Amino acid sequence: MPLDQGGRAKLTVTATRKGGYAGPIALELRNLPAQVKGAKATVSPGQATATVELTAEVGAPLGSRGDVDMLGTAQPGNQQAPSPPFTVACRPAATLAVNAEPAGDAQAGAKAKIKVTVERKHLTGRWR
Repeated sequence: MPLDQGGRAKLTVTATRKGGYAGPIALELRNLPAQVKGAKATVSPGQATATVELTAEVGAPLGSRGDVDMLGTAQPGNQQAPSPPFTVACRPAATLAVNAEPAGDAQAGAKAKIKVTVERKHLTGRWR
């Protein structure tokens, strides 16, 4: 799962229920890369999925970690089961995004208007 420095990503977790258990399942991410955090979540009773949000600090080190897993804990008895390992990769945040939208079909030799939008991410001050 790619995650930009200073960014957020959502992870959908699917629980496989066994033995007729229909209660809540607490979820916790383990072995995340440095300066990456994952919110705790719960698969609600009778449901099969939950969404977990990951966040990376602006200065999070670049790189990946391939031994991240999700630990599910269910009652009674604090029964625990880990997910298979997966990779979380922290990558540089895009600092500039440029989009151009034509106002319609352009004909050869004709004039056309184009809407250009520029989005600055993680940039401050003036730029040229």
